[in-house]
This record gives sequence, structure tokens and C-alpha cells, in this order.
Amino acid sequence: YSNIHIDVNYSINNYSNGLPMDFSFDFWLTKYKDETVITLDDVEFMIWLYSDNNLTPAGDYVGDIIIPIYINGTLVNNTWKIMYQKPRYRWAYVAYVSNIPLKNNEIKIDIIPFINKTLQIVINDSDGRVNDSD
Repeated sequence: YSNIHIDVNYSINNYSNGLPMDFSFDFWLTKYKDETVITLDDVEFMIWLYSDNNLTPAGDYVGDIIIPIYINGTLVNNTWKIMYQKPRYRWAYVAYVSNIPLKNNEIKIDIIPFINKTLQIVINDSDGRVNDSD
């Protein structure tokens, strides 16, 4: 796939100070078309654009990745912190947290680099349960 983008213009304000909050996108990579329940070895990944009051995603820090995004029309090489939670329950979880707190912006994100990195992480850690053809 190519050219799958999120394009959003938003402003986060007027919420109760002190309460933890985040603004993120949640995606699921599933093994079967038209899946209605999450099954073993499905993958959830999130793109966190903003969070405050020490709210962080689940998982362990596994590194950083630079994925460019458009911020207010300007292409920026943004650094994303990667959090990974092994599939302890029924699915694996990967979160990408923006190095820049994106609170009031017009953002355009190509999600393909996030999908590719997510698959790389999960496939390398799956003990053969998940492969490219899955």
C-alpha cells in the first residue's frame, strides 16, 4: 500500500486541568478480513500526537524512529518514541509518541511507515507465529 494518510486540523483546549488526556489514533492490523473480534496475534498500534499530566501508552520503550509528518503545511522530520507491549493477552501493542507535543495543529501523516515499523517489531518478536504473509 502507499499514500494512506491522516489529515486532521484540531485544537486541544478548555479541558479540566490536572486530568490526564491524550489525542491519538488507534489502528488494528487483523489477520482476517471482516474480523469482528480480536484474535491471537492481531496487532494494535497507536499514533500519539499529544498527551499531558504524565499519561503514557502501555508497553516498554524499545527505541525511537524518525517519520516525517506535515505540521501546519511544513514537512518536519519528527522523532517518535516507540513503546511495545508483547502479546500477553491476545494481541501485540505498539505505540508511537510524538517528540513534539502537537496540541494545536493541522497535521498530515502517512501511516505506511508506522505500519511497516509495527510489522517489523511484531514479526521479529513473534517466534514465527506471525509472518509477512499473515
